[in-house]
Amino acid sequence: MEIDLVAENPKYYLPVRSIYFGGGTPSILKPEDIARILQVLRTKFALIEDAEITIEANPESVDNRKLLGLIDAGVNRISIGVQSFQDEELRSLGRIHDGEEARTAIIAAANAGFRNISADLMFAVPNQNIDALIENINIASQLAVNHISLYGLTIEKATPLYEELINGRIGLPDEDSYAEAYSKSVAMLANLGFSRYEVSNFAFPGFECRHNLNYWNYGSYLGFGPSAHSALIKENHGELQVQRFWNMQDFDEYIMRIKAGNPATAATEILSQEKVNLERLQLSLRLAEGYPLAEAAKFQKLADSNRLRNLIHDLECEALVRINENGNLIVTDKGMPIIDEIIASLSALIS
Repeated sequence: MEIDLVAENPKYYLPVRSIYFGGGTPSILKPEDIARILQVLRTKFALIEDAEITIEANPESVDNRKLLGLIDAGVNRISIGVQSFQDEELRSLGRIHDGEEARTAIIAAANAGFRNISADLMFAVPNQNIDALIENINIASQLAVNHISLYGLTIEKATPLYEELINGRIGLPDEDSYAEAYSKSVAMLANLGFSRYEVSNFAFPGFECRHNLNYWNYGSYLGFGPSAHSALIKENHGELQVQRFWNMQDFDEYIMRIKAGNPATAATEILSQEKVNLERLQLSLRLAEGYPLAEAAKFQKLADSNRLRNLIHDLECEALVRINENGNLIVTDKGMPIIDEIIASLSALIS
């Protein structure tokens, strides 16, 4: 669970504009447990009046009673891990819900009173065709969804899907097919009224995820629980000072320390100004607003600015980036499928 801090105030009583119950499946908790957690947070922090309070949920983990309980507890945004409405695709991903359960969960959330509903969808799923992906988007748009997170499947080693892949039982799309799936999805989402505000996130106006935007815009946040990360960020004479810290992974030790009233922090890091500048570049390029090129002058390691200009020119010629009227470098829809490569090329010149 993480909270997003509005102010860079001292330590304990900070205004909070968003709370996010995420990682794993927090919806397995009882609504009364969520209510207790929120009550404790209200005693320690000042939640703004319209604080965004999100919970992640898998379709099979919620029912009408639980959804109503979450509303009563104060949760006002739900992110449902749909992944697909196609039963065959869900089986290939190892999901235990089916397409009908996904539809039912979204409808139930709306009926319970949620007015801010996000659905996670995947593309580049093994053996997925474009028509099935477009149908997934179309189904979501016909339900009460006003935010869609669209992720390309990545397969980690030592997972069942990885074993399937290396043994040739499933196949993944090549780069051209991946790019085509992404570009057609973006076009359809735009036609349906969803604006891309980050490489994988699309929303109706006013329904952008406030919590995630805080990350991408380099805001402070506190994380609670084993392995949770936090960042405290403040501005000093035009430069950002960033302190990060994270909790220990071992659950039992984490609980033991908390019960004893001791810190459960595993490590702390103070970022150098160069690393701050580099991360701001990398995060800004993921956003629709892009990166203010004027900030490139902050990079001490940028010995030859001509090389940067030449690289940007080459990327512009390939229609992978553009510079808007405000001087921001923006990755285009064509460039988004290879955004990691674009970011790596730019980062290599200045780090």
